[in-house]
Amino acid sequence: MLVSVLDELRQSTETKIDQLRDTIGFNLAALNHLRRTYESKNDVTFFSDATERSKEKKKKRKRTQRAVLTA
Repeated sequence: MLVSVLDELRQSTETKIDQLRDTIGFNLAALNHLRRTYESKNDVTFFSDATERSKEKKKKRKRTQRAVLTA
């Protein structure tokens, strides 16, 4: 009884998560398209500073993880 309820819950949760991922991916693609269109028309770069900072944070995080793994 409980196993069947948990199985149904798992299946419905996975389905909803997949739907949300699809929606988020679609919205992200649309936002990227709008950004590229705006940048090409106005010769402006959005998020260049944020992108560079994000890349630097990822590099630092990877270096830290490597240091922890080798220690």
